[in-house]
Amino acid sequence: MFTRFMESKDCGGCGYFNLDFSLGMPGRRVDRVIRITTSYLAKPSTSQRDQYILFNEIIMHLFFLHISSAIAMGIVQYLQVVLFVFNLTLSTEAQKKVTCQNFKFAIDDDVIHNQILEGHLFKRLTVPNAIQCHLKCKDDCLCVSMNYFPLSKENNCELNEANKDMEPAAMKYRQGGNYYDLVRSYTVKGGDRYTPEKHHCINRCCGTNPCLNGGVCQEICDTHSIRFNCTCPNTYSGQRCEKKMKHPRSCKDIAKNGASTSGKYDISNSDNERFSVYCDLQSEPGFVWTLIQSFSFSKKNAFNYAGFGKNLEIDIEEKEVNWNEFRLSLLQMQYLANHSTHLRATCNFSTDGLQYTDYARAKLAGHDIFGTWDTCQMYEYVNIRGIYCSNCTARTKQKENKSWHIMSYDSVQFGCEFDGKQGGVSGEKNFGKFDENFINPDHRCSFSPASTTEHWFGAKCDE
Repeated sequence: MFTRFMESKDCGGCGYFNLDFSLGMPGRRVDRVIRITTSYLAKPSTSQRDQYILFNEIIMHLFFLHISSAIAMGIVQYLQVVLFVFNLTLSTEAQKKVTCQNFKFAIDDDVIHNQILEGHLFKRLTVPNAIQCHLKCKDDCLCVSMNYFPLSKENNCELNEANKDMEPAAMKYRQGGNYYDLVRSYTVKGGDRYTPEKHHCINRCCGTNPCLNGGVCQEICDTHSIRFNCTCPNTYSGQRCEKKMKHPRSCKDIAKNGASTSGKYDISNSDNERFSVYCDLQSEPGFVWTLIQSFSFSKKNAFNYAGFGKNLEIDIEEKEVNWNEFRLSLLQMQYLANHSTHLRATCNFSTDGLQYTDYARAKLAGHDIFGTWDTCQMYEYVNIRGIYCSNCTARTKQKENKSWHIMSYDSVQFGCEFDGKQGGVSGEKNFGKFDENFINPDHRCSFSPASTTEHWFGAKCDE
């Protein structure tokens, strides 16, 4: 028996399937085709595993029934399964537009010979053929690709939690090994094409609650990615929240422990005292950032007269960051500065994300962030109102009773390299110390009362 092609459509618990058998010697005329058609109904509450058990029992019963008949007729020497269709359709009251998973496996078409995916194996199995390896992958929601070794009798099927699209560098040469993606597509019951913006994803991967340690499961209908995601508590990471984080001391440690979503996390200082910080783990490739201060233009007066060397602790115990009024304590900022290499200033981060217009980044070394000064400060990159320079100096000022800010209009006159005079306002200040008489609405941080200014400490991921 040779299985060459399998296609299945999974929308839930009731359905039908067809089996077409070609009878005859390989390479010769087909003597007879037998089609088996049957249908069944599983209760909507029937688990995915139990549905597959039911399905396999029906398959085996009909398979042996027709094999016996064929042998009795004396016409079967070789049996080749040329088409296999398994169609499931789910009816549910809660979701009118049901998402259908369409799986396809073509043993000769979907293979990459003599290559495997390394480093992402989560289960190794012994199976009789590649089709069975595919079925094992399809039935396990962690699996998105497989390595199959046709010449090996044991441990010849490897299930992977990643694929070549997610981890292209993990593809390696292996003589005798074959790589297969779990080929799938998604439609909506009725034939409409599935689109994430319009339809709710249902693939039943969260039905068995795969997330551990209080993680919250979300099903994902992406043809080239994982099939579910777990939102983990702050102290756990991993696809199933199976990894306990090791006493993170910074946002960089949070990232090293496997977290990849920006948000509030708990870290511990040198005295093992825990406090909450907002970690930006996503916006800037190669960097991890910790928010130390955020305020709206309408709240500027509460921040205008406090340099970073002054203690001004605001709203740090809330579960969510108040982007209009937030600042860590002086002790917390001093601790974070000792675990950081860079300073960053942004505008409207919570609404616009990271924008490189009205943005500044400098190394902390030599910046004396908690001191008082008025100097030409070196920046890796500074952009104010679309005027920018790299590895250049800009006039920067901080006093105990005046917040950290860049004076863009007067920068060149002061002897610095950055020239923000074009389009500027005389006496203009940026990223802080906003004075009513010197406001430039072209600066994104001072465009409207709702505009926000953020300051961050950060570090490169690989340092």
